[in-house]
Amino acid sequence: MSGVSEQSTCPICQNQMDVYVDWKPLDYSISECIYCGFYLEPKVGQMTLKEVNNMRAEYNENTNTEDKLKPLTQKDLDKYSKDIKTFW
Repeated sequence: MSGVSEQSTCPICQNQMDVYVDWKPLDYSISECIYCGFYLEPKVGQMTLKEVNNMRAEYNENTNTEDKLKPLTQKDLDKYSKDIKTFW
């Protein structure tokens, strides 16, 4: 186990809640409050082709660089699906 357990203040009830932070195989944290039941955990998934291309277009609009991102094709996106699903 590479992670660390910590305590933080619950944003709902202001009591102490448990927080677990890890960085292997990727960065994530989980928070749980035994006082009010609030929890926060990561959700892994893959954006749709439209969503990722909208984000790429927005990135291009906000970036002052010559290296603009080209839209992905469904074939491009599909080649990442198998790797992304290993985290589900």
